[in-house]
Amino acid sequence: NDADGKIPSFVIFDDILNDAKHLIGTKIWLNDVKDSKGFFTESYNIFRPFQYVEVIDVIGFQNSDFGHPIWLKVIAQSGEEAFVRYNIQGVRVGIKDNYFINDPLLREWGKYINDKIKNKEVEIGMSDRQVRIAIGYPDHINSTTSRHGLSEQWVYNKPNKKIYYQFEYGKLVYINY
Repeated sequence: NDADGKIPSFVIFDDILNDAKHLIGTKIWLNDVKDSKGFFTESYNIFRPFQYVEVIDVIGFQNSDFGHPIWLKVIAQSGEEAFVRYNIQGVRVGIKDNYFINDPLLREWGKYINDKIKNKEVEIGMSDRQVRIAIGYPDHINSTTSRHGLSEQWVYNKPNKKIYYQFEYGKLVYINY
């Protein structure tokens, strides 16, 4: 506040806040409910990944240096409340979705693939979308175009190592740990 000469701890832009408010009254599907930088509640045993909840309010709060300082207040079918960090949906590098605006697990993928995704596991043959839902956006993408088509290498930075996922035509063809 200007009266005491201090700089605010975070800034909320009106356009982003208004976009977040448009989610009030809608359903969203949670992602990583164990990530304290993207989700918090007093009832952790009630919430699980890919569970749908209803957005009931929007608040401003910053608990880290990353991500929007806007949180969605949500309610489960049981009546328990939680907060999930607002994020802009879409393809990005190095940022994960804290929630999905549509059910991320498609019935046509089958139980086997959906169970893999729920367990944050990937395997050869999965689509880039399935991998992104299972383990999030990569930290870096290397794209290669040739007469044979488009190839992408997704790089995930892990403590003391990098993991590389190779995609051809949108399908996972190789993993290098």
